[in-house]
Amino acid sequence: MKELTEGMALLFESALEPVIGTDGENIVLMNPAAVSAFGDHRGAEFSALLPEAVRALAPGQVAAVTLCGKRASLRAASAGGLTVYFAAVEAPAPALPERAGFLPELRSLLSALKLAADRLSESAEAAGDAAGTERAAIVQHTCAQLQRLVGNASLAGDIESGSVSFRPENLDLDELCRSTTWTAEFFARSRGIEVVYSGPEEPVWIGADRVMMEILLLNLISNSLLHLREGGRLEVSLTRRGGRIVLAVDDTGSGMTQQELSRLFTGGASGQGMGLRLVRDIAELHGGAFIIEGREGRGASARVMLQSDIRPGSGIFRSTGVSEGPGHMGIVLVQLATWLSSKDYDPRLLD
Repeated sequence: MKELTEGMALLFESALEPVIGTDGENIVLMNPAAVSAFGDHRGAEFSALLPEAVRALAPGQVAAVTLCGKRASLRAASAGGLTVYFAAVEAPAPALPERAGFLPELRSLLSALKLAADRLSESAEAAGDAAGTERAAIVQHTCAQLQRLVGNASLAGDIESGSVSFRPENLDLDELCRSTTWTAEFFARSRGIEVVYSGPEEPVWIGADRVMMEILLLNLISNSLLHLREGGRLEVSLTRRGGRIVLAVDDTGSGMTQQELSRLFTGGASGQGMGLRLVRDIAELHGGAFIIEGREGRGASARVMLQSDIRPGSGIFRSTGVSEGPGHMGIVLVQLATWLSSKDYDPRLLD
């Protein structure tokens, strides 16, 4: 093992990418780039640097993690008796003061635009004006897309700064997943896409913020639906694995290349990467981890690993406010806005 470790250290010595090696229990290898990024943890226990969840990381998968206060994505490979992790450090987010001043003003403008769109829709419907109703739906769809962009950016910034309003409660995750998946299936059905859910035949209680968990799930569903065409399939599942609960979203879409996966959490703050980085942030806020596998040409496989369930009514968690229930159409229409079309914004769904 010593010769193998020394050989691997020599191999990765000049690599620009941080490389970390473990023997399963301890960190035995860190190249200069890794030491520079995270400090020298050679000889320390696995958990001194690496989250426990990445032990399950398989070749082809990418885990979004925080190492020594730095956001990073990890890929794993096996070499003899060693597991080698390749880290890509995420670029710093825009300065929080800039976002803090920009987002509230944009939210205010969005509220005014949304109110105008609602009035336009009501007037057109009352007058039996089909063309006017169609135009109002286009505006509603645009509002929802902007709401998703602004809302997700704001939530990510609040989580990052530690100022997020976090309201955990005793939440039946099975109920939330089942209801939210059913709502997504309602829209997918007309497009020839199969959306299914499989879970245990009993409640799965966790301590979680209901709205955040629904946003997390809908971002995963949205990401999959964007890669699916007619005849495609998306499956949401919930299982217990050891002391953890695994929320999985698998699809039969186009998948992602290894290059796309490695850039997923380290690129710009827009588009697909932004939604999945928010999934990572929400998972970590709940003490969990996010792992994704691209499977180019065979679809994507996403896993959110959460802490084990709690007893209902234990009194440990208390919600401090009223949140929207699972499957709430308002959240769905916003979080799936990138995939939905204006025809989906029927006035009857917006009431």
